[in-house]
Amino acid sequence: MHELTDKLITRLWAKMTQIYGHKWSSSYGDSTDQGKLTETARTWKKGLRGITGEQIAHGLARCLERDDPWPPTLPEFRVLCLGCDVPHKQNAAAYRKPEHLALPKPRPSRDKARPYLQSLRAALRGAEQSKEEV
Repeated sequence: MHELTDKLITRLWAKMTQIYGHKWSSSYGDSTDQGKLTETARTWKKGLRGITGEQIAHGLARCLERDDPWPPTLPEFRVLCLGCDVPHKQNAAAYRKPEHLALPKPRPSRDKARPYLQSLRAALRGAEQSKEEV
């Protein structure tokens, strides 16, 4: 499994700070303390295990496309890196109006309907006659 380096996590922190400014810093703090990754940065490193540098670059690009002015959480960023939308947008297709794929309605045919109408009229006449007899 691909293990990210401390240097790459530090660069990720710098990029996120450039994109989100104080919102990133106030949410996640610094990446290092006395030259070592902070607890939060180590959590991100662990959470991004298996993600390549190229995928992280993709995730950063997706951050620039998002409408949300706040930085993503670790799970949200992981989804962005993997090329998926933010989870709540994954179901957008479920709410899209479907294309009309049904067969067209059959056209009414007077010739086909005539015998059915005649039998219905006869049945109704019979029912009316039965009422009169009672």
